[in-house]
Amino acid sequence: MSAAGGAGRRRDRAWAVAAGVVLLLFALLVALRAAGRIPYYKSFYLPAESMAPTLLKGDGVLAVMGADLPLRRGDIVLFAVRRDTWIKRVAGLPGDRIALKDGKVILNGRAIDQTPVGVDTVESPDGRRQAVRLRERFPGEEGSHLVYDSGPSPEDNFPEQRVAPGHLFLLGDNRDMSADSRVAVEEGGVEQVPVRSVTGQPLVYTWGPSHKFWQRVH
Repeated sequence: MSAAGGAGRRRDRAWAVAAGVVLLLFALLVALRAAGRIPYYKSFYLPAESMAPTLLKGDGVLAVMGADLPLRRGDIVLFAVRRDTWIKRVAGLPGDRIALKDGKVILNGRAIDQTPVGVDTVESPDGRRQAVRLRERFPGEEGSHLVYDSGPSPEDNFPEQRVAPGHLFLLGDNRDMSADSRVAVEEGGVEQVPVRSVTGQPLVYTWGPSHKFWQRVH
């Protein structure tokens, strides 16, 4: 066997090993991505008013997707509903007892304080109406957030239920115009949402009527 022939075979083996390593790494990346362990980023826009005043209709956000993120009360999450992506705020974690009375969240037997901070004119199915802007903060939440109260609505009162293991109780910030965990699936809501349905979390505003370009979403 010539020296040239031996060198050629060694190069072929080296290329084969390198190709095998590349294929193995690619397969590992695909598996991790499928398992939701490799984060990536995706843009969304808000087609409705259910998260106002935090996110207005037409706002764009950049979200982190596909990561195993720790979830806390007060976090805004994206989640899968059939083939669509919805966005709401986490109000109850697995094991929590949650109810609403006259528009106030009752969490584990204690009412969550709501402080009025202003009045805005908002769009509703019945036309323009006044909404009180309220400041609210859930236990364990990093900071407070804002919600709208547009007056009495059927979802202002909700009987207490316990959040099931592996599930979340989600609310829209525009409380009187949000089909969320208070609303049955057959009525257009989502009921309690499996944690596995959470696909990501919005990070920053990108464009839209809120005019908060690149500010953190909270």
